[in-house]
Amino acid sequence: MTSFTNLQLILSPRHVLNFNVNVFPLELDFANINALIPQTASTNYGRSGVSIGFSDSYQFDSGALLNTMVRYTRFDSNAAGRVPPTWKSHPKGGAAITSIVWNRKANQLEVLPRISYQRSPGRVAMK
Repeated sequence: MTSFTNLQLILSPRHVLNFNVNVFPLELDFANINALIPQTASTNYGRSGVSIGFSDSYQFDSGALLNTMVRYTRFDSNAAGRVPPTWKSHPKGGAAITSIVWNRKANQLEVLPRISYQRSPGRVAMK
């Protein structure tokens, strides 16, 4: 079940906090079946992950905007072949096709501070 949750807290007209969580699992049996690949030669594929983050935005009296974002993401994926070890690629024998199994894991942490300046509509630029 994929899920995305976002919570926003308005601390003042100039200060806003955002929190979010994203969960994304997926499991597929017989992932690559088509007319040329029978069910016994297909693979099972899975992936799962979670992303958690928050951002803090504050606007100063001068119009400068400070925005800080922190996000952690974890992603796992895997595949496992379904070929039995006795299955041969040629009716008269030949090399046996073995199952292929792989797992991948990734972790990422991002911290992005940003300062920008936005002039208020009521202010006049000085020359």
